[in-house]
Order: sequence, then C-alpha cells, then structure tokens
Amino acid sequence: MTERQEMIKNELILNHRVTVKALSERYHVSEVTIRHDLAQLEKEGYAKRIFGGAIRNDSAASLVTPDAAADPVCSAIAAEARTLISDGDCIYLGAGRTCCYLARHLKGIRRLTVFTNNIAAIGDLANAEARIYILGGELIYKGQKAPMTFSDDDVYQIVQHYVQKAFTSVSGIDLDAGLTSDNAWIASIGKHIPEKSHEWILMADHTKFNRISVYESARFEDVTHLVTDSLPQEYITAAHRCGMRIHLAVTP
Repeated sequence: MTERQEMIKNELILNHRVTVKALSERYHVSEVTIRHDLAQLEKEGYAKRIFGGAIRNDSAASLVTPDAAADPVCSAIAAEARTLISDGDCIYLGAGRTCCYLARHLKGIRRLTVFTNNIAAIGDLANAEARIYILGGELIYKGQKAPMTFSDDDVYQIVQHYVQKAFTSVSGIDLDAGLTSDNAWIASIGKHIPEKSHEWILMADHTKFNRISVYESARFEDVTHLVTDSLPQEYITAAHRCGMRIHLAVTP
C-alpha cells in the first residue's frame, strides 16, 4: 500500500465516505489514479466502491490502528512505557504509531485521564477505563500513517488540566540537534511539553538515534524517561549526566 493509499484509507475509515473528485484535488493526481487507489483499498477490504467514490467497509473500522504483530519492537516499547502509568494518572498521549500501540495497553488502569490528538488511537482508548479528552483542531494526514488533530491551542488545553505525564514518539534524536520531527505540528507541541508536564516519557526505537529530521522540537536533556529497545553508549552517558532514566524494552 502506498503512502497516499494509507492516508485515503484513514480518511475513509474516519469519514465513512470519500469522492474521487475531492481526493484528486487534495493529492494533485488524476481521477484515474484515485480510482486505482480505491480499487486497491477495496481489494484489501477497506472500501466498497460506489459511483463517484467509495464508502467504508464496516468491517475495517478498527483497522486504522496498527497491527501489533506488524511491529513487535514498537509493541514492546509501548508495553514497557505502560509500566510508568499508575492508577489515577493524567497523561497526554501524542500522535504516531508507537502511541497507538501504547493506547492498547491502557486497559485495566483505573481513574486514568487521557488528553490526546491521536485520532488513530481513539478506538483503543475507548476500551480503557479512562476519561478521554480529544484536543480539537484541524485533521492532519500529511506525512502521517496515523491521523492526528492540531491547533495552536493544543498545548494550552493540556496545561489547563495539568498533565502529570506526557507520552510521545519522535522522528530523530541527536546529541547536538536534540529531538527532531518530520512533522511541523508534532515538533511544535514537543517544544512546550517540558513546561506543561511533570514527566516526559519519550518512546523511540534504536533507528531514531544519530538521526536528524526536518523540524527542531526540544532538547534531549528535557526528557524525563527514555523508553527504547537499545541505544548507543554516548546516549547512555548523556542520559545519566542529566538525570534521565532509561527503560529498555524486551523485544522478540
């Protein structure tokens, strides 16, 4: 499945219906190309084509979130991050696939409050025993395999209710450049997390280290807890120097 088809799939699942004309204009491709995309989504069970577009295949409603078996490393990191959440916590759950995995592990935590802009995680969050607050704003797909919302008020909505713990992922980590993201909206929220939450739990697999993405977000030393499957020695040294706690996930 191409990235464009992935984004069309997410839009279809959320909005129930899409049109060829609107998709053609949004993605700047021909209507023939969009029809091919919809045919592929129908073949994979996500869509049912109709005249002028497609409607959602109801059996696919839960497929906007990733399959745990598809990325065992992300799943393991999310499971380890789950151990840092206690009954009664108020948390922020960021956008991204790893945060979707974490949403699946929240069931069973009592009196949990979750603020999130991660639309893809809503289905799993609904199964948790939690009060869920969806941060409003524009629905964002660009560059995202999992949709999210964003508005300039997101950070302020979080702090008004006091978030004890913020759980996010990241595109790149570098000791000089800090935390970077390939999404400007996610980077913008990351800049404010240190001042708006008591603890910042960053979830990142080994591929994110010594990598610099497009948008600057925050300093490495701003993170309270780092959850990963492995990391270079120089990052271990830097983490210890600033008091950051490292949590290693057990991967298959």
